Amino acid sequence: MPEGVDLYLTIDIDGFDPSIAQGTGRPSHGGFLYYEVLELLALLAAQLLLNLIGRILHARNA
Repeated sequence: MPEGVDLYLTIDIDGFDPSIAQGTGRPSHGGFLYYEVLELLALLAAQLLLNLIGRILHARNA
């Protein structure tokens, strides 16, 4: 990720499988399941925490 750039994560309901969100305007067959999205968010949070811990340790040793 480029340094100093703001990043935003958005999740559109249309990306979910119709079995989860039947009332969407454009259903995406084979879209994300609820637990798949939870896993993606958990992986993202874990990566962010690892990066933060690494920066803290690097600053302490500098």
